[in-house]
Amino acid sequence: MYLRIKETRKIRDRWAKFHSQYRIRMKQTIFEALQWKKAVNNDMATVMHNLENFMRTKILDDSFKDVKSFYLSKKLATNIFKRRATFDIMSFLSERHIRKSRIYFNKYKFKVTDRHQRVMRLNIIYGKFNAQLKHTGFRRWVHYTDKHMDAQELNEVGPVTEEVFEANRLIKNLKDFMRQEGYPEE
Repeated sequence: MYLRIKETRKIRDRWAKFHSQYRIRMKQTIFEALQWKKAVNNDMATVMHNLENFMRTKILDDSFKDVKSFYLSKKLATNIFKRRATFDIMSFLSERHIRKSRIYFNKYKFKVTDRHQRVMRLNIIYGKFNAQLKHTGFRRWVHYTDKHMDAQELNEVGPVTEEVFEANRLIKNLKDFMRQEGYPEE
């Protein structure tokens, strides 16, 4: 009977050792799976960040080229209707930005596997750079146009302009006086 108890104890000890090793292996497997999932998420975040940076620079370049050509074609209208032109350009930039964003996002939106995760991440990223690009692009355009508008207004309204207007008025008055006195127009 003593041998039987000893043998049973050996079997129990082996079984306990096997279960402890099995639990350790399972914990290691689960931990490795979690690490792999985290690495996939980190890679996805890095890829989306690089995509965002690429799109920000590309869209800004394209938008400013469009703004420049639009500004040159609407220069006189901008001088007269500055407020209306500001809103026109803002809407133009917004529509162009949305159009370009849709083109770029359609290339990459199906590469994320989980639909809910894809929608959530794309909405977050789209919202971030959409707000950033609209705000910074519009502010730069306003600053640029204000600088040029101030220079042009100084040329049209400044003290030198008043002197020119005064001299033109004096010349006109002198011509009228000479006509009244009978001098020929030469």
